[in-house]
Order: sequence, then structure tokens, then C-alpha cells
Amino acid sequence: MNARATFGVAQAAFGALLVAPAVLGAQRPAFAPTLFWESGLINAPAAYVAPLGGDISFNFVRVTLTGSETQPDLARNTNYNLSLAGSLWGRGELGISVFTGDPSSGLFGKVMLVDQTNGTWRRGLIHWLPSVAVGVRNIGGEILLNRLASSGSTRITEAPSLYGVATRTIALGAVRAGDDPRPAAQISLTAGWGTGLFRDDGGLGSAYAPSAALGAFGGVTLDFATASLSGLSLIVEHDAWAMNAGVRGDFRGIRLAAYATELDGAKRFALSMGWQANILTILRGNRLEQRTAQVERAQGDLARQARQAEQRIELIQGQIDALRAIASQQQTVERTDLERRLREEQDALKRLQDLIKARDAAKKPPQDGAPR
Repeated sequence: MNARATFGVAQAAFGALLVAPAVLGAQRPAFAPTLFWESGLINAPAAYVAPLGGDISFNFVRVTLTGSETQPDLARNTNYNLSLAGSLWGRGELGISVFTGDPSSGLFGKVMLVDQTNGTWRRGLIHWLPSVAVGVRNIGGEILLNRLASSGSTRITEAPSLYGVATRTIALGAVRAGDDPRPAAQISLTAGWGTGLFRDDGGLGSAYAPSAALGAFGGVTLDFATASLSGLSLIVEHDAWAMNAGVRGDFRGIRLAAYATELDGAKRFALSMGWQANILTILRGNRLEQRTAQVERAQGDLARQARQAEQRIELIQGQIDALRAIASQQQTVERTDLERRLREEQDALKRLQDLIKARDAAKKPPQDGAPR
């Protein structure tokens, strides 16, 4: 199966999961900065923004850029990237990336239009809707920047690059107890489409990327809560140009990741190191962190109470349905008895009517000429 077919299957699976039931309710996902830009998978963005306003993340990436002899801009030995991003009121993300392999920079931003956790306590379709975000990459004057964050190709103009993306996270295990109310495991499915850096190859075709998908991208992230405030993530994606896979570890805001990119092409490699914190926590000490932990514990308690309430509602509804069934059976018996009595009365009435007709006929005088 080629990369485009694989990606199509992933998109179909993602669409099916929008309406399929899950083991547990939706949980807030967690994503790290991508190789070159905002938060997401490996190189593809996700519909995610850090939940606390004032969250900041630094990320440093080293990417090997060996390969593509037909496209010199993609054949450099190494590239380094440094990015800084901040969360705005838990709904927006704004940042800047600096690329040192070929000195250049670009701004990026993202706004989350729908947060899936807003539907966690609701029933019906809204409970299963994904998070939805729109964003932009490469705001600035670097119009010749290519998909690997190096510039120089006169054919490519990718500033700015717009995109829309949806992400749905489903918990696969019970919520952990204590001060770390995360599910033991959760899966996140992402799909989206973009312009510019996601679509424009400058007419280079396969010399530019091994498996272009006309601007469509998507992937799957599997997160494990390994211990308190630490986790492990396995990631597979198609970033609109190639298949990528990797592993990421998180411990108290420090992130380390190793990725193998372009698995269907030149097979590049990347190492990523980052740190995430909250500027308000840094300024005010740990009071905000304690308050956040309290809120998360309260959310966990509400989640458990909501599940218990749903179970009680289902039990009561079942009892009501059972009583309705019993009442219906009783009504059926009563109706059958009444119908039987009605038929008996109708038969008796008919016999009386026949008897009356016979007696009336016997009382009539004979006609003239008729024997007496």
C-alpha cells in the first residue's frame, strides 16, 4: 500500500471514530512543538493549544538533510531549528521559528475554534465532536522557504501557509488517581489540509517529496502516562509530503524526541529537545500549579460523578421500560378478555335477533289462496 493509500485509510478511520463509541469520555490531549513550527505531531499541526494562558515552550531540533540530488535545497547535511511559542488564554498559540542551517525565520499562529473537552459532559453528537483549529505558518518575508525549513528555491513561494485541522482524542484506560488525573493511555487522531508549505512543490514533483498528498495531512498519536508528570508518546503521520514516525518522552516539562522522517523516501532523521513551563508559575511560584492540580482533580471527580449519574439514569430508564412492558402485557390481557366478552355478547344478540325474526314470521296470517 503506498503512502497516499495509507493516508486515505487513516482519514477514513478518523471519520469513523467521530461517530463510534469509545471506552471512556474525551480527555484533553497533549502535544509538543513540531520539528519546525507550532504544536502538533512530528511535522503536521494538531488542533491543540496549551490549556493554560501563559504556557510557553522552547524547542531545539537537529535534522539531517541528506538525499535528493535532484533538488539541491533539500540536500544539505544538517539543519537546526529553534522555536518559541506561547499560549494565549488557552485558545490561541503564537510563536517564532529561527532556522540556522540557512539563516531565516518565520512567525506562526493558531486559534482553536472548537475544544473537544467542552463536550465531555454533554450527551449526543456534541460529545463526540473533535477539536478544530485554524492556523498559519511562515508569516514574514521568507517566501522561498521550503518544507524542510531551508530556502533558496526560486520556484516555491510559501508565505504565508494556511491550514485547518481537526483532532479527536479518546481515552483507552481508566483515569489515574491522585494528583495526576490522566488516563493510563489515550489515542489522538488528526486530519487536516493546508496551502503553501503543505501543497506547493514548485513543479518539482517527486524530486521535492516522495508522496505528495495535495495539501492533506494527518496522523495518529498514542500517549501513555508512565508515571506522575511523565509520559511516552508514539507518533505516526503523513505531513502532506512523506511518512514520518517517532517516539517522544516527557518529564516535568522537559521533552526529548527522536524521529525518522520520509520513511517512503530519503529516510532522514531528527532529534528534538524542548522545555515547557508557565510564565505565570515562574513569576508567582507554584501557587498556579497547585491551583491547576486542584482544578484537574475536581474535573476528575466531576467525570466520575458524571459517569455514575449516567449509570443511574440508565438503570432508572431500564426500570421504567420494564414497567411499561408489564403494563403493556396487562393491557393486552385485559383487551383480549374484553374482546372475548364482546364476541359473546354479539353472538347472544344475534341469536336473540334470529329468534325474534322466527317468531315474527310465525305470527303472520297466511296469504289468500295459501293452504290453511
